[in-house]
Amino acid sequence: IKFQGDMGLMLTFMFVMNMFGALILLPALVHFLIPVEKYRKHEVDSDRLKLESGEAVA
Repeated sequence: IKFQGDMGLMLTFMFVMNMFGALILLPALVHFLIPVEKYRKHEVDSDRLKLESGEAVA
């Protein structure tokens, strides 16, 4: 029974660490490792296409 309790605590710890890693670490790594120019170029292109097609009427 003691072993199962210890393994349950370890599993809980691993799940919590995995959750924090997914919520905090991965977005931080993406922010620092992927260049912003990729997103900005796509954003500018999509805005230009909206203007040309007449969708962006405000």
